[in-house]
Amino acid sequence: MQDDDDVVRPLRPRRAQRPQARGGRLWRWRGRIIVLVLPLLLIIGSLLRFYVDLLWFDEVGQRDVLVTRYGWSAAMGLGFGLLTFAVLFANFTVARRVARNDLYVPFLNAGADPDAPEQPVVPHFVLKPVLLGVAALVAVISGLVMSSRWEVVLRFLGRSDFGVDDPHFHRDASFYVFTMPLLELVTHALQALLVVTALGVVAAYVATGVIRYTPVPRVARTAVVHLSWLVAAFLVVSAAQYRLSMWDLATSARGYVAGAGWTDVHARIPGYWLMLVASLVLAVVIVLYARRERWRVVGGSVVGWFVASIIVTGVVPALVQNVLVEPNELDREHKVITGNIANTRAAFGLGVITTTPFKDEASLDRAALLTDNAATTDNLRLWSPFVLRDVVHQEQALRRYYTFNRPDVDRYTIDGDYRQVMVSVRELDPGNNAISNGWTNERLAYTHGYGAVATLPNEVTRQGKPEYLLRNLPPKTTQAGTGLDLKRPEVYFGENGNDFVIVGSKQGEISGSSQEDAGKDDTSARSHYTGAGGIRMSGFGRRIAFASTFRDPRILFSGQFTSKSRLMFRRTVTERVHELAPFLEIDGDPYAVIEKGRIKWIVDAYTTSDRFPYSNAVNVGTTAQGGGRDVNYMRNSVKAVIDAYDGDITLYAMDEKDPILGAWRDIFPKLFTDKSKLPEELRAHLRYPEDLFEVQTRQWKRYHMSDVADFYQHEDEWEVPSVSGADLKAFYVLAKLPGEAKEELLLIRPMTPLTKKNMVAYMAARSDGSNYGKITTLRLSTQELTQGPSQVQALIKQDTDVSRQVREWTTANNTVIYGDLLVLPIDKSLLYAQPIYLENQEAAIPEFQKIVVALGDTIAWGDTFPSAVESLLAKRADDVGASDPNTDQGSGAEGGTNDTPSGSDTPSDTPSGTDTPAGGNDVPRPAPGDFADLSKDQLAKVLGDVSAAYDRADACQRKGDTVCYAEALEQVERLLAAARETKAKPA
Repeated sequence: MQDDDDVVRPLRPRRAQRPQARGGRLWRWRGRIIVLVLPLLLIIGSLLRFYVDLLWFDEVGQRDVLVTRYGWSAAMGLGFGLLTFAVLFANFTVARRVARNDLYVPFLNAGADPDAPEQPVVPHFVLKPVLLGVAALVAVISGLVMSSRWEVVLRFLGRSDFGVDDPHFHRDASFYVFTMPLLELVTHALQALLVVTALGVVAAYVATGVIRYTPVPRVARTAVVHLSWLVAAFLVVSAAQYRLSMWDLATSARGYVAGAGWTDVHARIPGYWLMLVASLVLAVVIVLYARRERWRVVGGSVVGWFVASIIVTGVVPALVQNVLVEPNELDREHKVITGNIANTRAAFGLGVITTTPFKDEASLDRAALLTDNAATTDNLRLWSPFVLRDVVHQEQALRRYYTFNRPDVDRYTIDGDYRQVMVSVRELDPGNNAISNGWTNERLAYTHGYGAVATLPNEVTRQGKPEYLLRNLPPKTTQAGTGLDLKRPEVYFGENGNDFVIVGSKQGEISGSSQEDAGKDDTSARSHYTGAGGIRMSGFGRRIAFASTFRDPRILFSGQFTSKSRLMFRRTVTERVHELAPFLEIDGDPYAVIEKGRIKWIVDAYTTSDRFPYSNAVNVGTTAQGGGRDVNYMRNSVKAVIDAYDGDITLYAMDEKDPILGAWRDIFPKLFTDKSKLPEELRAHLRYPEDLFEVQTRQWKRYHMSDVADFYQHEDEWEVPSVSGADLKAFYVLAKLPGEAKEELLLIRPMTPLTKKNMVAYMAARSDGSNYGKITTLRLSTQELTQGPSQVQALIKQDTDVSRQVREWTTANNTVIYGDLLVLPIDKSLLYAQPIYLENQEAAIPEFQKIVVALGDTIAWGDTFPSAVESLLAKRADDVGASDPNTDQGSGAEGGTNDTPSGSDTPSDTPSGTDTPAGGNDVPRPAPGDFADLSKDQLAKVLGDVSAAYDRADACQRKGDTVCYAEALEQVERLLAAARETKAKPA
C-alpha cells in the first residue's frame, strides 16, 4: 500500500547540468565533515569544562553542590525540552495530516496563464524530516534556556514564611519571593511555546499549500480549526497571566511608592479581572465560530479584546490617576504609604534602628579631648586609606611585581590595648608590565603575593610617614605582643589574580624573599607550594581537560610538571564565593585578617530579592555583582572566610531567621556552617559591611519618618552629605557612642537635611560583641545649627592660616591632599578631624603634614592631635574672652592699661613647642588693651560696626551660607585692623 507521503507528482524537465568537478565533491565532503564534527567538538568541550568544574568543587569540598545544581538544571532543561518537543511534534503531525487530507492543491488556477510562476509546494516526504528537525532544535534551545533558571525552582522548594504580609492581598511575603517567580516562569514559557508552535504550524501550512496567497488566496478549514485551538490555548494562559498581574501589583513601583496604590486597587485590578474573563470567553468564541467560518464574529472578538486590553489596563488607570488620585493623593495613597513604610523597614532591617536625641554642645575641654576619651582620640586616624595605599605601595612593595589594594580598617588588641589597625596585603600586580613576559613566568614562576603590612593609622613618624607594626620581606613585626606574626605569608588567593597558575612545578616560584633566605641579600628567592590548594594535575586526561578549558595547549606539552603540581584558578576571593554560591550577592570590599599566623579573607555575602511586597527598591551597584541591579530586600546572612594560602572556603550562616538563606540551607545542607562554629579569633574581627550600610542609610534618609503626611511631603527627608563634589562615604572609627562604657568599632555616616548643608543626624553601625549589627541614629536638634561636613570643609579651606599655608605648599612639584573628613562623637559634642598631606610628584609618596580639628565653628590645626587640641582650646578661650561682656574690655574703654591677652586663661601646662594656634574663620577678638587710647565715641562706633558684622555672620551661618559667613568674618577683620590703625594715630 502506497504511503500518502510518497505522492508522485509530475516532474518538470531538468535543465542540462555541467559535469561536476572533483573540487566540488571535495568541498561537499568537507562541509559534511564540519557539520558533523563541530557539534561533536562543542559537546566534548562542554563535558571537559564540566569535568574541570567538578574537580574544582572537589577541591573546595563541595562536590554535592555542583551535582545538585547540575542535576536540577539538567532535569529542568530535559523536562521542558521534552515538553517543547512533544507539543511541537504533535502539532506538526496534525499539520501534516491536514495537508495530506487536503491533497487537491492545484498548481494553477483554471484559466490562468500557463507561464505564471508555480505555487512552491514542499513535498510531504521532505516536510516530515524538516519539521522533526525544527521541533528538535527548538526543544534543545528551550531546554537550555530553562535549565539556567534552576534557582527559581530550588528557592520555591525550600520556601518558608517571612512573617510579613502585604496590606492588600494579605499574603505572606514568601508568596511573592518564592512562588510568584515560578508561576511567572511557567506562564511565560507556555506563552512563548504556544507562539513558536503557531508560527511553525503556519509555516508548515504555507509550505504545503494549505495556506496560500497566489494565485488564489485559500485557507483550508481544518487548518483554521487547528490554529483556533492554539489561539484559544494562548488566551487561557493569558488569563492566568492576568491573575498573576494582579498579585504582581504588590511589588510594582508604578505608583507613588512600591505597592498596590489606589489606582491599582480601584482601576487596574478590576480591569485585569475583566480581561481575564474576556480572555476565557474569547477562547471559547474562537473555537466555536472558527469551525463555522464565522470570520466576522471571530475577527470582531479579537479586535474587541485588543481594544479592551488597551482601554482597561492603560487608558482607564491613567485617567483615574490624573483625575481622582493626584488631586487627593495623600488621602488616596495613605494605605499604600503606610504599608510601604512598614514593609521597606522590614525588608532592609531598618526596624531595629534606634534613634537617640543628641545635642551638639560643642563644649569639650582639654580633659575630655586628651584624657577622659583617650581611647577614642588616641585612635583618631591620621592616615586616610586612599592616601595610605599610595604610601605603602611606594615603601613596602619592594618588588616591581607586588602591589597593594586599599588598606582594610580593623582592630587588634596590642599589649592589652584595643587599637585600630590598618592591614594591607602584598599581592601580585595584575599590571601588564609588572611580570616579565613568557608563559613560564606568568604561569609557573610568579604565582603568589607575599605577606602583609600593618600600620597604626593614628601614628606618624617625624618624616611624616606611617608607623608600621608589620613590614618588609620577609614580614616582620616591629614590636612584641601584636599578634601579627605571619607563619604562612604566601598569598595565592586574594583580591587580585584572575588568571590560572600552576604550582609545585620544577620551576621555583618567586617569593620576593622567603623565610629560609632571611638575612641574605637574595632578590630572587624561590619557594615550592606545599599546601592542599589547587587541583592535582595527575594523569594525562586532566591535562587535556585543563588545556581545553583554558584554551592553552602549553599545559598539554610542558615538561615542567611533577607529581606534586597543582593548577589554581578562580583565585580572587569574590569569584570563589560567587562560583560556590551564585545565588548570593557579594560585597565589593573583602578584608584581610591575620589569625594564628595566617592571612584569612572575610567576604560579606547577602541574600537579596526584588520581589518583596510593598518595599521600595534601591540600587546595589556597590557590590561585586551589582552592576546597577535594584533589590527591595537585603540581608547580610553569610560571612565567607577564605584562606589566602590554601583557598579553603567556609560559608558561615549568620542570620538564622532569614527565609531566603533558610531555603538555600535546605537545598544545600552541607554548604553552610553554623555561626556558632566561627572561631572566636575571627569573630573578634567581624565588621558591619559597608555595602549593606550604604543601602540602609540611603533608605533610612526617608524611611526614618513614620508619619504618613511627613513622609509624603518630604517634611524631614535627609540626604547623604556631599564633600568636594562627592558623596561622603561611610567610614570605620574606633570610638565610644554617647552613653556607652567603652570604645568599639563603628561604621558611621553623617546625614544632612534635603538640599541643606547642616548636619541633622549621625548614623553608626556597631560591630563588636553582642552589639554587632545594631544601628544607632543620633538625632540632632533642628532648632540649632550643627555644622555639616561640607560646611566644615569650606571653613577649613577658607581659614586664613590654612589657605595661606596651602598656597605656600602648592608648587609645580608639590600637591596638597586633603584626607577623609571624620566626625567623632565625644561626650555631648561632635569633633571633626581631617588630615592634610603633601605629595612631591618626583617621590610620589604623600607625607603627613597637619591634622585639622573643628569643634562647632572653631578651626585649628597642629602637627599632632594633642597640639591641634591645644590650639583649638586656645582659640575657643580667645573667643569666649572677647565675647564675654564682663571681661576687661570695658575697662579698656575707660582708658585702662591692662595688656593681658584674651587667651590668658589657657592652661599653663600647655607644652612648649606646640603649634601656634591656627586661625579659622573665627577672627580673634581684640585684647582689652588694643583700643585703650580710643575715645568712648570711637570705641562705641567700632564695637557697633563689629557687632553688626558678627550678627550678619551669625545669620549667614544659620542659613548654611558659608560664602556669606566667610565674607562677614573678613569684614570683622578689616574693621578691627582699621580700628588699630586709628589708635596708632596721635590725638
